[in-house]
Amino acid sequence: MKTNGFGNVLWGKALGANGNNSVRQTSDGGFITCGSTLNDIFLFKTDANGNIVWKKYFDAGSYEAGNSVIQTTDGGYIITENTGTGSLGVGDIFLIKTDLNGNIVWSKKYVSNSNDKGKTVLQTNDGGYLIGGEYLRNGSPDMWIIKTDNAGTVQWSKTYTAPNGNMPISAICKTSGGYYIAGDTYDTLSNAANSYLLKINNSGNVVWSKKYNVTGQANNYGYNIKSLDKTNDDGYVVCGAIPSTSSLQDYNTYLLKTDSMGISQWSKCYKVGRPAANCDWGYSVISASDGGYMIGVTSNPCLIQWSQIVLIKTNANGSTGCKDSSLVTVDGNIISSAVTKTPIVSSVSFLTYINATSFDITNSDTTYCFTSSINETFFFEILISISPNPFTSQTTIFFSEESRMNGTGNHVIIITDVLGNIVNSEKATGKSVILDMSGFAKGIYFVQVTDEKKNVINKKIVVQ
Repeated sequence: MKTNGFGNVLWGKALGANGNNSVRQTSDGGFITCGSTLNDIFLFKTDANGNIVWKKYFDAGSYEAGNSVIQTTDGGYIITENTGTGSLGVGDIFLIKTDLNGNIVWSKKYVSNSNDKGKTVLQTNDGGYLIGGEYLRNGSPDMWIIKTDNAGTVQWSKTYTAPNGNMPISAICKTSGGYYIAGDTYDTLSNAANSYLLKINNSGNVVWSKKYNVTGQANNYGYNIKSLDKTNDDGYVVCGAIPSTSSLQDYNTYLLKTDSMGISQWSKCYKVGRPAANCDWGYSVISASDGGYMIGVTSNPCLIQWSQIVLIKTNANGSTGCKDSSLVTVDGNIISSAVTKTPIVSSVSFLTYINATSFDITNSDTTYCFTSSINETFFFEILISISPNPFTSQTTIFFSEESRMNGTGNHVIIITDVLGNIVNSEKATGKSVILDMSGFAKGIYFVQVTDEKKNVINKKIVVQ
């Protein structure tokens, strides 16, 4: 799904596969994505509008899952994944290098005789690769970092653990002279979970390691860290999810900001769904050009198998003005040591096959923020409707009875183009209003409707 800078949907595509784990924008303005089908890895390339350019599936004869993909400096792609005999089998870490058309150049397998998993990969400054992976220690995952040259040959390989628990990896990024690694860890002595940030140098040796504990939360249930990014002030921001109760029925999106030395500066949680019994999982965070942050969230009633995609935009202090709250974070040190771990490395052959179908999906985007004054039995998306849409010159915005009863029925309507420029605005008071777009260029526009209580909804319209 592609949005503009205000979070309004421009297009969405169903690419014909489930288990999408990673997506990146490519140098030509398109996108590359990888994941897993029932048993195979998929690699899909699209153009800038989400249309399929090519699709590749890779099969090594067992269960495979593509977990991370990036474009390499030669225009091709590198994928890390794990493979095994199934959910109960022993897994191995794989690294697959392809050319710009998705054809395999080489592939390597890294084995430790444990249930190993390759979770993330990045290209290093010397043209090699760094795999962020995991192996099982005492039945729980611990961090395993593998550094290779540009042909996948191991240069060094180290594991990292905490003294009283395990340290599974969630995300990794480059920094000056080394790498930052984020995740969450569980301390068996204190019976508490912590998020952590670890810095290693280019040789894999620990520079420093920090843990973070939020007071007043159900900390023994984990932080579920998912993403890490460098900030504009040379610090770092980490996102995930944190439980607000001990029932595992209410998770809030969690955002932590640190300085360059890993010292926490602030932390926030965001309730983006229903006021209770909702799982809001922060899966990805990036630093925005204005100094704020953009967070990708999945939101759903806990234990129910459906979810919404939610996009959160914050300012430089993590504030949105919409159901966010500050947390009290206590920093601590982790005595984390690096231990050399030598994997068994071998080449592996994949069967490759292609399939090139995709189709558009119906998209709707809704700006919503539940407050104490709003009847929470409905979402704002049902408060207005626009018909016809698409249209050539005029369309009608209809306001529901609930919307008109939410105050005096006064609404402010603002129309913007795909670049966010305001092209039209007006006020409405009745059951409906005619929107006249005569003389405007054909294309996509966005309608923002605000009532007198500052509730906002966005809709997309198409002028033909």
